[in-house]
Amino acid sequence: AGTLLAGMLVILSLPDKYISGAKILIERQDTFGQTELPAGGGEIVDRRLQLIISTVQSTDSIKAMLVENGLATQDISGEVLEEAAEDFRRQTELTVDNVPVINQYTGKSGMYAQGIDIAFEDEDPQVAFDVAQSLTKRVLDANRGKGESAVEFQREFLAKQHEAARARLAAVREEIGQLKNENALYLAGLQTLAIRR
Repeated sequence: AGTLLAGMLVILSLPDKYISGAKILIERQDTFGQTELPAGGGEIVDRRLQLIISTVQSTDSIKAMLVENGLATQDISGEVLEEAAEDFRRQTELTVDNVPVINQYTGKSGMYAQGIDIAFEDEDPQVAFDVAQSLTKRVLDANRGKGESAVEFQREFLAKQHEAARARLAAVREEIGQLKNENALYLAGLQTLAIRR
């Protein structure tokens, strides 16, 4: 009984915490411009979701949310901003998760699709709600490619994909060239040239 009483006293002495959250389904066609995922598409979806989270949790984005919700002034900078951003990230949950999809005919959730879980915890319920709304808006904007940081991340993502494709193409061309050199007498199109040489 003493332990129970001590536990209740500790719980009552703790400040109230309010959590406000949302679950956002990231539709494939909005993300990739197509309904069918290409081969390896699951990895692309995961990377896209991580990209969205990185965009929303960037220091510039957090600074804008702090100012927007009256948690900091516009002139916040340097170490104070970094410390405030770390506190904000601790209070925030942005995770990739399976989001239940409601069947439009039965009204029950059955299927699951990939999405992002958003939650923000604060001692003030209005602040928790307002910040969760800001986070939700920024996740949706980042998914639609709005905002400077989202566009920058998209450019970076596409540039990396382009470089990977160019490197793969160069490797395949080299393999084909090597195959032609080693098997010139056996390849119909190269036999005449090889015999002349």
